[in-house]
Amino acid sequence: MRTGIEILDLLDNFLKTKGISRRQFSAMNDIPYSSLGNWKTKNSAPSLEHLVKIAKFMDVSLDWLITGKEYNSDNLNVTKKS
Repeated sequence: MRTGIEILDLLDNFLKTKGISRRQFSAMNDIPYSSLGNWKTKNSAPSLEHLVKIAKFMDVSLDWLITGKEYNSDNLNVTKKS
């Protein structure tokens, strides 16, 4: 499980490649700018709502954002119904 710091670092790296500031990102995604700093300074994790917004913005799965791993039905021992 990634910490708030790790998620913010991933986001910061992504934003840097896109030329977008944290402030711009927060305005574009309706995430309070102060929340971004809190994830790093207070080592708090983003809310589920914020994680979903970040994953969509970065075009990554929520699984990958949170765990660093991709999960799919091939990885599960679940019988699929036809």
